Amino acid sequence: MQQEYRTWRERAIAFLRRHTHAMWAVIERFVDLFWDRYLSDEENLMAFEDYEADFQSAYLFYTADYGKNPL
Repeated sequence: MQQEYRTWRERAIAFLRRHTHAMWAVIERFVDLFWDRYLSDEENLMAFEDYEADFQSAYLFYTADYGKNPL
């Protein structure tokens, strides 16, 4: 059975939840800031994968450096 979505945002979030293992907050942030309604879902998925990789890299850099360089 196909689910009905009220908005493009709900549909985009549901699509990314089905196709990734990302945290809900990361998905919502990407959809709010970068989802392009004029691109295909697959193109947005590729953009999300790049966004998520950058997000993880920044997080790992921050946590690896945490506590070493006090402000």
